[in-house]
Amino acid sequence: MMAKVLLGRVTFSVGVSVLKPDDDIHLLLERADACLHAAKRNGHNRVTCETGPEYAAEIQSQVA
Repeated sequence: MMAKVLLGRVTFSVGVSVLKPDDDIHLLLERADACLHAAKRNGHNRVTCETGPEYAAEIQSQVA
């Protein structure tokens, strides 16, 4: 018989990037990773895509 394991609170955040014609795997994953970090900064339990407003706002703040 297996013992039950209590995990406590679990959150799930996802970063999504879109494959562009000139992309290689590194660029695609770099943008997905940036989206993941944006999702975590904006409150966990989120999906952030590079075409979404959360990611666009973050990129603009990094440029300024």
